[in-house]
Amino acid sequence: MDGYRERTELRSKECKMLHALIDTIYWKLRRRRMPDDIPSTALLTFVVDRVGQALRGQLLGLPYLRGPALHFRGRGVKVRNAAKLRVGTAVVFGDGVAIDAHSAHGITFGDRTTVGRGSSINGSGVISEPGVGVVIGEGVAVGMYNVIWGQGGITIGDNAMIGPHVSIFSEDHGFADMSVPMNRQGYLRSPTVIGADTWIGAGCVITRGVTIGEGAIVGSGSVVTKDVAPYTIVGGVPARLIKAREHTAT
Repeated sequence: MDGYRERTELRSKECKMLHALIDTIYWKLRRRRMPDDIPSTALLTFVVDRVGQALRGQLLGLPYLRGPALHFRGRGVKVRNAAKLRVGTAVVFGDGVAIDAHSAHGITFGDRTTVGRGSSINGSGVISEPGVGVVIGEGVAVGMYNVIWGQGGITIGDNAMIGPHVSIFSEDHGFADMSVPMNRQGYLRSPTVIGADTWIGAGCVITRGVTIGEGAIVGSGSVVTKDVAPYTIVGGVPARLIKAREHTAT
């Protein structure tokens, strides 16, 4: 029994040491703490996955990394026009992410930004008409299966949270002349801005030329066609004001 107890205590100490190490690394990379009650098996799975992503990031990210930078790259990631892509440190591209940086100013990802599985981020729509590009700040979470098209220019501020299946646009087709097919009437472009510390719920559509103010929240499934004031909550189709956010002491 003493030997069994010693082995159990040793394993417990090893698990605590592993957790402490992962917590330290996670804090440096993500500015978040790792909860104490996460099972060791989940931690090991996380570490193995991240190590694989880091190796792919260093090997496959050479065309777009500007010097030494830790970069996590999932399986099946596709990057086109890498010379116009700028990636900060600890940026994560999930499995199946597609990025095409062809545009006037390219695409920029700030430090500690995460792009979820299956998302598509393009600086332009077609090669013959280059767009403005996309700038994504630091600590941004882009959810799974997002579509972000920067023909007219898209800016996303630091620490914004964007849920899954969100579409963000900065261009429309012209349609004023009914005697001419819409695909021959050119494009209407306007910059779209999503402020810092915003939360865009799942399934939202953000249309061309909209500015979403700092600290605003957009409810799931909303279609945003007009500017959203800072620190307000909006929702619906089209999105309308629900209420202003109120400070609550914690």
